[in-house]
Amino acid sequence: MAAPGAPKSCYRDAAVRTRVQRVCDWIEADLGGGLSIAELAREAHLSPYHFSRAFKTATGVLPHNYLTAWRIEYAKELLATSEMPMSEIALEVGFSSQTHLTNCFHRLVGVTPGEFRRRSLS
Repeated sequence: MAAPGAPKSCYRDAAVRTRVQRVCDWIEADLGGGLSIAELAREAHLSPYHFSRAFKTATGVLPHNYLTAWRIEYAKELLATSEMPMSEIALEVGFSSQTHLTNCFHRLVGVTPGEFRRRSLS
């Protein structure tokens, strides 16, 4: 129940932040699930458009960029600690192909996944 005299938008914003946090937790727990923005929006009980706006307001980044960054972090962990083939890592972390992983990885990390693995092992 809202406090007397409190603006309703204040509570709506808090509720949206809670929903966004729940989605962030879901992303972190299910990196290989191939989550889509539509699925994330449904989890937050918002339309994809309103979800993207609310997510950016709450986190400072668009949901797609947040999801990609978490997938890259998971890929970095697998590259440094396993001998899984790159194609398996790509699928494990939620990318559609090794090429997609390589392009995103290079854009965000500055080196290819193969180079990252070589540096991690040396």
